[in-house]
Amino acid sequence: MTELSSISVIILVIFFPGIISVLLVDKLAVHSKWNNFKYTLYAFSGGILSYFFYEILCYTYKFFYYYIYTENTNKLKIPNLKIWDILLLGKHELNVNIVNEVFSASILSIFLGLIISYTLNHKLIFKFARYFNITRKYGDDSLFYYYLNLENMDWVYIRNIQDNLIYQGKIWAFYENNNFQEIVLYQVTVYRNSDSQELYKLPSIYLCAESGKFIIEKIPEEQFIDSK
Repeated sequence: MTELSSISVIILVIFFPGIISVLLVDKLAVHSKWNNFKYTLYAFSGGILSYFFYEILCYTYKFFYYYIYTENTNKLKIPNLKIWDILLLGKHELNVNIVNEVFSASILSIFLGLIISYTLNHKLIFKFARYFNITRKYGDDSLFYYYLNLENMDWVYIRNIQDNLIYQGKIWAFYENNNFQEIVLYQVTVYRNSDSQELYKLPSIYLCAESGKFIIEKIPEEQFIDSK
């Protein structure tokens, strides 16, 4: 048994699964920039959720075990993870049981991170809230991301008024930060903006400009087919 300071043990056992889920969400999901406070809060919350789901999983397993093999669930008790003793009672001892709980919760935190990433990327919470008129907010990311992530957003016109050019193409990838916007198109046709005269074709193109310099227009599918 290893004796550690109370703070060190809490950081180790609570934050480790949460850090895994937060790192996954940070890499996979489109979201506004997090400061250090948010990283810490999300890591703590992710750790607590991972242990909570692990406890539910343990209880579900024991419930079916008692039901199948004994056909009696009256003696079934809710499992009490040792991790709660550290968090609620201030115990600061590491043992095999706690290490196993940390490992199991860390595995679950991977799935938690994937689920949260899917929820954020598809804006499920905001769609639910908008459906019931709880909010008109579309998400935490910019309208640039929101617009290009719309369903059936495929073929677009990108107008560069300053250079008098129009880029027609299919969206491949895009990115934005506080200073500039990037977008990659393929199957590209370039036109002159002033008279829509076709200039040349390209297999692909990378565009980068200051935020707001591009004007992006969705091409209706039927219009694009007709133009062909």
